[in-house]
Amino acid sequence: MSKNYNISDIDLNTLNDSTKFFNNIFDQPLSVSSEVDQAILAFFEKKTGNKNSARSLAGALLYTCLSQGLDPMSVLDRYKNVADNNLDVYTAMILNLSRISTSTLGVVNVPVVSPYITRTVIA
Repeated sequence: MSKNYNISDIDLNTLNDSTKFFNNIFDQPLSVSSEVDQAILAFFEKKTGNKNSARSLAGALLYTCLSQGLDPMSVLDRYKNVADNNLDVYTAMILNLSRISTSTLGVVNVPVVSPYITRTVIA
C-alpha cells in the first residue's frame, strides 16, 4: 500500500483571515434592506403557505436579482402580475438567469438526431 505523504488534510477551522479572503475573492457580498427582504418573504409565504419554502424561494430570488443587477422590488412587482399557475415557470426563468445553459431549470432539451442515424436503428 502506497501513501502520498506530501499532501496533508486542510483543517477548515484553522484557516486564517487572509486565506478566507483570497478563497472568496470573486464572491461579492450581497445585501438588501430588511424591508425588501420582508416584502419578498411575505409574498412567497402567502403564495406557498410554508415558511421554509418561502425562505428558500426568497433567498434564491434575492441572490439571483442582486448577482444579475436587477432590482428585487421590480421583479417582485412582475411576480404580482403573474397568474398563480405560471409562478413556477416564471421562477424557473428568473433562476435560470444565473445558471449556465447546460443546467437550466424546467427546460427540456431534446437532442436532434440525424435521419441517417435514426434509419439505421433497429427497433
